[in-house]
Amino acid sequence: MSWKEIPKTTFELSGHSTEERIAELEMENTRLQRLVAELLLKNQQLRKQEA
Repeated sequence: MSWKEIPKTTFELSGHSTEERIAELEMENTRLQRLVAELLLKNQQLRKQEA
């Protein structure tokens, strides 16, 4: 199978540009980093309460 025969992804079929997708992924990455930071803080607080 050549690369030309590989089906397009849903993203490619949606008509979005690569730049738009990169921006979406960067925003999602930022959101997830904030969530991880919140969870780390909460975990730290809970550990202090246990001690």
